[in-house]
Amino acid sequence: MTAFHRSCYNRMILPLLWGGSHVFSLFNEKVRIGLQGRQGLIDRVRQVRSRIADRPIILFHCASAGELEALKPIAAELDRNCVAPAVSFFSPSARSAAANSREFDFVDYSPIDLAAHVRSYLDAIQPSVIAITKHDVWPNFAWEAKARGIPLLPINGNFHGNVRPEAGL
Repeated sequence: MTAFHRSCYNRMILPLLWGGSHVFSLFNEKVRIGLQGRQGLIDRVRQVRSRIADRPIILFHCASAGELEALKPIAAELDRNCVAPAVSFFSPSARSAAANSREFDFVDYSPIDLAAHVRSYLDAIQPSVIAITKHDVWPNFAWEAKARGIPLLPINGNFHGNVRPEAGL
């Protein structure tokens, strides 16, 4: 990604998406719930992080409820004495799927992909590894993880037929 692409994303595309989501939230309850659910996110992350400060966090990220359900068996296999599994999600549909989840030490929305929001979120949660399921990769989130040296792992993804796993991504 070039500086030009990054600038276009942050100065043109994201403002349109951000503004558009607020307008759309007036007519769509799911969008409205998603925006409201992100209010106070950083404070919630800080509270949880202070409670589990002694363990490295493996942050899983998914788009919605179905992907969150697929992550539960993976998180259940982790030694909770050694690591703290956390999960972030984009869609409000995952909130109900996570309601009584015992597989994770932290379950909440992902930040909106505005650079400042992503930086604040990663400052607060301090993950050692980020595993993104399927295809819900947000540019600023990926760029900031890379800048911090946090490994970003795609898991449970779909790949085009021309991609050979042994050749890498």
